[in-house]
Amino acid sequence: MRNKYILMAAVLLLTFFTACGNSVDLPTNDETDAPTNGETTEIYEQLFDINNKIEINIDISDEQLALLQEDYNKYAAMGSKSPIYRDTPMSITITTADGSNTYEFENVGIRMKGNTSRTDFYNAGRGKYNLIHFKIKFPEQFAGLEKLDIRWNKLDDATYIREYYSYEFMRACGILAPHSNLASVNVSGVHEGVFTICEPIDELFIEKNLPEEEWDGDLYKCAWDEVGAMYTLDTTVGMENEETGEFFNYDLKNNKKTSNHELMNNLLAKLNDGEVTKEKLAELVDMDYFVKFAATSYFVGNPDDIRYNHNNHYIYFLKSSNKAIFIPCDNDRCFGVTKEWNPTGDGMTSVNPFSTLADGAQCEQASPLFKYTVDAGGYYIDEYAAALKEIAKNEWLTSKKFNSVYEIAYNNYKNDTNPDKSFDNAGMNKFKFDNTSSGGLGSTFGNASFAEYIDAKMSCYNDFISDISKYYEYVDMSNGGESNNDQWLPEDTGRGYSIRGTFNGWNMNDKYVMAYDPETNTYSYTLTLHSAEWMKIASNDDREWYGYDSITGTADEAYISYDKEHYDIILEAGTYLITFDGNNNSIEIVKQ
Repeated sequence: MRNKYILMAAVLLLTFFTACGNSVDLPTNDETDAPTNGETTEIYEQLFDINNKIEINIDISDEQLALLQEDYNKYAAMGSKSPIYRDTPMSITITTADGSNTYEFENVGIRMKGNTSRTDFYNAGRGKYNLIHFKIKFPEQFAGLEKLDIRWNKLDDATYIREYYSYEFMRACGILAPHSNLASVNVSGVHEGVFTICEPIDELFIEKNLPEEEWDGDLYKCAWDEVGAMYTLDTTVGMENEETGEFFNYDLKNNKKTSNHELMNNLLAKLNDGEVTKEKLAELVDMDYFVKFAATSYFVGNPDDIRYNHNNHYIYFLKSSNKAIFIPCDNDRCFGVTKEWNPTGDGMTSVNPFSTLADGAQCEQASPLFKYTVDAGGYYIDEYAAALKEIAKNEWLTSKKFNSVYEIAYNNYKNDTNPDKSFDNAGMNKFKFDNTSSGGLGSTFGNASFAEYIDAKMSCYNDFISDISKYYEYVDMSNGGESNNDQWLPEDTGRGYSIRGTFNGWNMNDKYVMAYDPETNTYSYTLTLHSAEWMKIASNDDREWYGYDSITGTADEAYISYDKEHYDIILEAGTYLITFDGNNNSIEIVKQ
């Protein structure tokens, strides 16, 4: 049986169709003929249930596509992003175990979505020749939504579900996260493949997820604007204006006529006044929530998030307490997705949960929000460690759980991945489901499998968490967080020597400290590389560097070459036992 709901521009009208002569009586609101709250909730839950198949047909005309292209050209030339919605008919079909319902919209607003993903996509001669992300604006609320994000599989996630999975995992751990799902998408009569749909984070999202006494607080989208949203005084607060090309690190999304940004500015001022205490942090931020948010984010492993690249999150100030909470967004680069950007060289699997990244290297945290809380030396490191330990046991961090969700998605969409035509910006996309093949954790051309990622991530986590006492940095927080001379290193290294190179941004971090043998006065490290990398050995005491000029024994092997300008050793992909002799400062490299 098939029920079809016709949604007009001003009023949602329900029309019932029958396939076998049987009518269906669904509840309606007598005054507006719109679905009741109960029915709205049911449609919302169906739309974001991975067990259901979603099909979206965007019947946009060539004329409107040309206007979208013109909008892109105009605003890109201004260094801005078009806010203009064009008109298109659209339908959404939801197929559940009980049958299919189609919701038709005579006109919805449609525009391009994204930042770095925006591109030319249409001309009259070729039609639509590039895939793009869309934002849809409904004429009236649909399923409790005013808008909907629709994004193609730009990063070639062959499982198609990692972003969806990250939000489900985070919600299972008590974090506010948007609902998402997959959808089979047609545009202008052309099938374009399987996309991700995601609910926007807006006032409706807040009302769905928080009690009424917390509504009407200020909500900001936090992202890059020259620098990341790192919660320093160098960042900006305001309301974006696409017409003038004005953008801010903290872009107010609601209360635009009433807010004076008092809470956001107060948070920035207090985090940067040099007088941060644990008690002051608890007055500014819901810290019970924050330590869980930081812990779940660590396992998700998105290098483009709040902690690592100061990006892709929202901050919301609870109405009853004025405390800040944080909401993830755009988790398309997670759980081993390394295509186009792999800052650690291993898909974020060697990251110390008590430190951070900058330009691909683990180093001092720029954000006081993390520096004073869950990074080494932070006030909440005990609470954070406890949250990590609890969350690490969650079933969502297992291949068994991931595989079960993958199988559901595969069965729903296995015949929908291939587009009807080729697109210029999707040439490397295989457009097929695959849960086992991998480009490897070190790849920037493909992605690791979930199993590879989670095995490496949990192994790394277990190494670091085994002795929490090792991860306290000697920091005097009463002096504005200035580190003392004796900075933290693992107790058992003898300070010694570290492997540094392009794979860790040439910085010292504990993961690459060489093991010391006091009997022979030698230091050793087994290094695995997934691609050719440059490296040296560096002293942790006096910062002396040792490169190709001190290699002995295997210097003429084919897998070793040199960058003589910088005295760097260049190693091909592989696993190497590297030994540094402290008696004569020589290096021996043996391929395993």
